[in-house]
Amino acid sequence: MDNAKVRFIHLEYNGSGWDDGMQAASRGDMNFLDRFHQLTGFKIANQPESNPISLLRKYPKGFAPPFVYMTGRESINLTEGEYKTLRDYLLDGGMIFASCSSPAWDRSFRVFAQRLMPGEPLVTIADDDTLFQIPYTFPNGAPPLWHHGGFRALGIKHKGRWCVFYHPGDINDAWKTGHEGIDPAMAEGAIQMGVNIVYYSFTHYLEMTRKYRQ
Repeated sequence: MDNAKVRFIHLEYNGSGWDDGMQAASRGDMNFLDRFHQLTGFKIANQPESNPISLLRKYPKGFAPPFVYMTGRESINLTEGEYKTLRDYLLDGGMIFASCSSPAWDRSFRVFAQRLMPGEPLVTIADDDTLFQIPYTFPNGAPPLWHHGGFRALGIKHKGRWCVFYHPGDINDAWKTGHEGIDPAMAEGAIQMGVNIVYYSFTHYLEMTRKYRQ
């Protein structure tokens, strides 16, 4: 991490709204990265990014992005090959950080999650989980926001590691310039929650893939 830049990469897929927060007007991604830098001191990318799912196959093992961000407004339409690529990415240490922008997308995401990791259910994350403890403490779990898909953060855990984190309340709207009208303290909580997810993804990815970088 000494010379690395933390990147915020949206996952491109066949569906609307996957790029929400990348736009210069809303500046959701860059507001988050700028605040991440202020809070942690880590270097950051100087622009938002996106990757098609197919690109995840091309990263050398141990050098893929520790997380990719996923959002949207309506349906999620993937090919079987794209499901396999994403599944392999997760099994190799990667993480999906997902945020819901509408009730329709919530319904689609739940179907997507079931197909992505068969036999690994999307479950409520307990308030005392490490995701809500380090580096910032959230005694009541993820901060509730717009509730498009419910009030509680969900995730998929594989072999003791969260490989999917799903915020059902559009966390990146809180990062946008103006915070979509919510209280600034809640917006800061949303930033801190994002810092926890990035911290978790990097910590576990670097540990899980250490052998590839030796």
